[in-house]
Order: sequence, then C-alpha cells, then structure tokens
Amino acid sequence: PTATKKHGRHIGNCLKILDMTGLRFSALNHLK
Repeated sequence: PTATKKHGRHIGNCLKILDMTGLRFSALNHLK
C-alpha cells in the first residue's frame, strides 16, 4: 500500500505539471 501511495503521488505530480503546461499552451494559442 505504501508503494502504491508513493506511485500515486508521483502520477499526481506529473498530471499537475502537465495540466500547468497545458494551460500555458492554450493561453499562448489564444494570444496568437
């Protein structure tokens, strides 16, 4: 269970970073 929790947190961090970059990308597209 501990390993799963750690893995889940890692995936969550990756998703958070992807979400942030995705928002920035869409914002740049809006500026064009």
